[in-house]
Amino acid sequence: MVIPSLAVYSLYSLLTNWNEQQSLDEYLDFISTYREIKEPLQNPDLYTFHPTIHESLQETIEHVAQITLYRNDGYVVYETTSDTIGTRQAELRDLYDGLFEGNMTYRYFTIKEPVFVNEEIVGFYEVSMQRDDRVEYVQSRSTSILVLSTAVFFLTGLLVWIQINRRINKPIKYLKNDMNQFVLHPKKMTTLAHPKNDEIGDLIKHFNYMKQEVIHAREEILREQKEKEMMTAALSHDLKTPLTSVMAYTESMQQRALTKSETDHYLTIIRNKSIQMQRLIEDIHTFTLLKNQQSVEQKVTVNGQEFFEMLVDGYDELASQHGINLQKEVKTFDSFDVQVNHMMRLVDNLVSNAIRYTPSTGKLYIGIYDQQLPSWLYKPIDVNFSTHGVLIVQNDGATISEQESKKIFEAFYQSEESRTKKAGQHSGLGLSVAKMITENHGGDIQFIPVPNKGTILMSTFVKRKDYDEKNVDE
Repeated sequence: MVIPSLAVYSLYSLLTNWNEQQSLDEYLDFISTYREIKEPLQNPDLYTFHPTIHESLQETIEHVAQITLYRNDGYVVYETTSDTIGTRQAELRDLYDGLFEGNMTYRYFTIKEPVFVNEEIVGFYEVSMQRDDRVEYVQSRSTSILVLSTAVFFLTGLLVWIQINRRINKPIKYLKNDMNQFVLHPKKMTTLAHPKNDEIGDLIKHFNYMKQEVIHAREEILREQKEKEMMTAALSHDLKTPLTSVMAYTESMQQRALTKSETDHYLTIIRNKSIQMQRLIEDIHTFTLLKNQQSVEQKVTVNGQEFFEMLVDGYDELASQHGINLQKEVKTFDSFDVQVNHMMRLVDNLVSNAIRYTPSTGKLYIGIYDQQLPSWLYKPIDVNFSTHGVLIVQNDGATISEQESKKIFEAFYQSEESRTKKAGQHSGLGLSVAKMITENHGGDIQFIPVPNKGTILMSTFVKRKDYDEKNVDE
């Protein structure tokens, strides 16, 4: 690659130097000749329409240069290359443009000057001289340069082809074969090696990485497909019972004459079933948004004590309806950056789950802390209060096994008890949604079964950093 490049550069430098020297020599010759013919052109009579006056020019100047004479109004009064006189008129601005400036083109040297009489312009002359030596040299050398350039570029192309074939074509051929094998056997993972750390090596490394990503993506697609099938089956199953009840009570109201108390009772059932279906649909919608990371709700800074007191308020009546003894406690001193609607959904999902499995006359505890854990916990839990606050929901009642507790946050997972005794009342997404909301707030969620006592659900969330730094400074 270096030798052909140097050859082309040397040829270019040689031509450039010769062109500059040749142009200088030609320009000096032109100036010398121009001075010889300039004097006769100063005759003001030449710039009139008298052909006989111009005969002297034909004898003395035409063999040396081409001349065009213009009258002061732009009409051509004489031109060596044409017999037509007085029929062509040049624009005055073109005549005045470039006066006294020598112009050198590929074939000609040209100069244009005015002629004065008593300080008034009577005409213009334009002298053009052919660059015969230049044209002859270029024409004679064109073939040689073309042959030499062709040889240089052929040699360059040959060397480039050899390098490309050795460094690019062969590795790409191996890469292509490996790609074909991967298409035919997608589950068979092979790693293609390349000894050099060049662009092809980077390409092969990226291809190996891409194969791993493709295998992972296929596994993820299969998992999501299975999840969608489960979602469809779960939604159909959980909507069927309340929808059947709504249809049955609606038909009864249409076909039977009911008393006012019966009508009110039926309407209450229809409303409750409608609310139940609405909640199922909301669970599906929230789960889909969080799963696809499409939730655009912005986090806002809240005072922990005021915000969480508001969140836990309103469950007393619901607990009372189920005969549950509810105890609430909020002890926070920090601020938090939260997505308000999602945090409300988190608390509601955890509390609703606890109420569902707390027996009548049982106890339900809701607590939010950022300094110290409460004394009523069934067992100690680990919380890093220097960076996180914690939401704790603890309820009396039957527990599940340790093995089953590891699956409790999976989408659509429901224990056998929930499916048989409380079928259709919830979607199996509540705790899965709670897990995603917790993780979006920089925390962790745990389901802790305590045999012979009950269950602890804890969700942590990050404290506001600048608030913590301010407390440290103080």
